[in-house]
Amino acid sequence: MKMEEGKPSIAKLVKELVETKPAVKECMSLGIVNYSALARLFTDELERRDIEQ
Repeated sequence: MKMEEGKPSIAKLVKELVETKPAVKECMSLGIVNYSALARLFTDELERRDIEQ
């Protein structure tokens, strides 16, 4: 799959989301995050930013 030029990857956008949410980052480091719920939360956030998956 080819990325559109100038469009950030989903991985990069998710990394940025994690970096802006210290509580999420802490939960991930402790191994206590529900990854399914986090994926739904991030999907909603990316959709609000008009990012297609």
